[in-house]
Amino acid sequence: TRFPYTTLFRSTGAITSLGEQIQVDPYLCQGAGSCATACPSGAITYSYPDLADTLTRLRRMLEAYREAGGEQPVLLFHDREDGAEQVRQQAADLAENLLPVAVEEIGSVGMDSCLSALAYGAGQVGLLQSPDVATSVRCEIETQQVTGRAILAGMGYAPGLLHILTDTDLATFGTDIPAGPEREPGRYAGLDEKRNMLRLAIEHLYQFGPAPRPLQSLARNWSIDSKTKLVDSFRPQSVNAGPIGLAASKPGMSWQPKQPYL
Repeated sequence: TRFPYTTLFRSTGAITSLGEQIQVDPYLCQGAGSCATACPSGAITYSYPDLADTLTRLRRMLEAYREAGGEQPVLLFHDREDGAEQVRQQAADLAENLLPVAVEEIGSVGMDSCLSALAYGAGQVGLLQSPDVATSVRCEIETQQVTGRAILAGMGYAPGLLHILTDTDLATFGTDIPAGPEREPGRYAGLDEKRNMLRLAIEHLYQFGPAPRPLQSLARNWSIDSKTKLVDSFRPQSVNAGPIGLAASKPGMSWQPKQPYL
């Protein structure tokens, strides 16, 4: 699988290019997760927790919150060290509807997780960045957020559903959720398949989109049309993606909506 972002993640020397492929040295890898987040195909993945575990955890958390009578939940992703300490220090000032989600590395949280969280019923999603997050990781987090926001804008959602936060933002996060149409929470299962989960999240959000646009430009030369078909300019082949779906990256491949349930 071609991996066009290799040069962003060479600071440790863990990733090297082999032409059409890459090679990862596990002894040099620092586990920041941003390489897996950047990879558009899911050819490189974060080992633990995997995407399926993360999304299943999010879905069940939001379901339990609603069953307990909670309303308008917002999710806050943070790492288990500095981020967890910042949340602990400000716990008394956090919004009552804020649900902290601890992850090993904040760089491992991509738009597949963020858009899935919205599809599962979160009103907002925030990523808490600690001061010591590496520049390359910050760059990828920002790119993921910009792309996710553009996808949401293309379906007519109001700005402010996805946020990058610092400790100074914690006290106010979740107190001003953008107005929008009521969305039925998704019930589809989490899978360890990045593109499939992104497709399912976009499809679900598209069903409730206030005003889908005919065409929406995305970061990194992706585009989204009114049928929520994503086309990757790194792979410019034209393919069928079904009535609602994500365009495949190889000629002749197609996708039809499928929603596995637990």
